[in-house]
Amino acid sequence: MKKVSAALFGLALCGCQSALERAEMADDQSCRKIIADRNNTRPDAYTQCRANFQQYRQQRATVSAGAAAGVMSGPDGPPHHWRLD
Repeated sequence: MKKVSAALFGLALCGCQSALERAEMADDQSCRKIIADRNNTRPDAYTQCRANFQQYRQQRATVSAGAAAGVMSGPDGPPHHWRLD
């Protein structure tokens, strides 16, 4: 009986991963695949790949936050065809 309840409890917890944990798992798999596909033997290749994914995710979050706040201009200001009267 204890084994059955432990198994059911384990199955119930399988869906409790956070979005961050799922993203990190996806990044791990992606980096391992990229390194294998490119036959990259540099010792820091995995670390650099993970850092790149983290940076991309931060940039995407910044852009998403700006869009949610209604900021539609880039770092140089609004598009040139907007009038600022």
